[in-house]
Amino acid sequence: MKLLLLSAAVISAQDIPVPPAAGSDTPMPLPGSDLGNNEPMPLPGNEQEENDVLTVDISNAEDGEGTVGITNTSPEDPMAGHNVEDFVQITKYIPDVIPLLVAAVPGYATVDYEKIASYGCWCGKLNAGRDRYGGPALDDFDEICKRWFRLRHCLVLEGGTCRTVKALDSYYVDIPDGVLSDDADFHCHPTSLLNDEAQKSCILNICRVDYIYAKELLEKYVELGIGSRDPLVCDNGDRNKTDQQRHNTCEVTDSFPYVSLLTNSGLGNDIVRRSVNDVRREKRMSKHRLARLLNMNDGQR
Repeated sequence: MKLLLLSAAVISAQDIPVPPAAGSDTPMPLPGSDLGNNEPMPLPGNEQEENDVLTVDISNAEDGEGTVGITNTSPEDPMAGHNVEDFVQITKYIPDVIPLLVAAVPGYATVDYEKIASYGCWCGKLNAGRDRYGGPALDDFDEICKRWFRLRHCLVLEGGTCRTVKALDSYYVDIPDGVLSDDADFHCHPTSLLNDEAQKSCILNICRVDYIYAKELLEKYVELGIGSRDPLVCDNGDRNKTDQQRHNTCEVTDSFPYVSLLTNSGLGNDIVRRSVNDVRREKRMSKHRLARLLNMNDGQR
């Protein structure tokens, strides 16, 4: 049996995480590295006898010592179609995600992360911090960051899979031959192998949300020529705290888009069944149709 195991200290997930101060934490060991005085963590791909239990040391977790085990209970090979050499470690901190993906995908080698991280009122949070800026997105590119931040926060709200779980510091993704998959489940497959259901439900949905919006940002960066122009500057000031008093809840499913933000009325400001951009596009199209009808009527008079 071939499996990937995750190991990390766990921290509070009461809000969108921010990177720790430089030097404040020890980096999470990569698979197969020496975990202090413990035995090296088994690499995915190690052959195990049926029903052998593979364990991951999480003795540095805040809740005390313990292990997370993965047991071989299925005759199917969970590594079928996957190669451990393609697995890449990603931290759960939003500002780290794009740089780590860019480093793993040669096709995005020319992406200037600073252009993204200083763009607008929501992408600008990547540099300035989650408590800065906010409010209306400045354009469609900034809107992607807005949805990313808000849906990550959604996971710690009522209905979110991280509300009562301390998320692992990092997760693993599959990037075959240095190319991002077009499928979120394939991309996050290594994380889906975690045996602890509560931890998996939390960190797997973090992985899915990160994949959807980081990938969209990278694609739009190229499509819109973000790297060749000056970033839009946010002049909204910091976010309005009263906006956070609304009773938002979260809906999580196992199908795309996986995570939806709902308000009291059941209509979210982010993705519910349609994206904000879809709604705006439909409104623009309706205006154009109305203008054409008026022109046609004028011509018939």
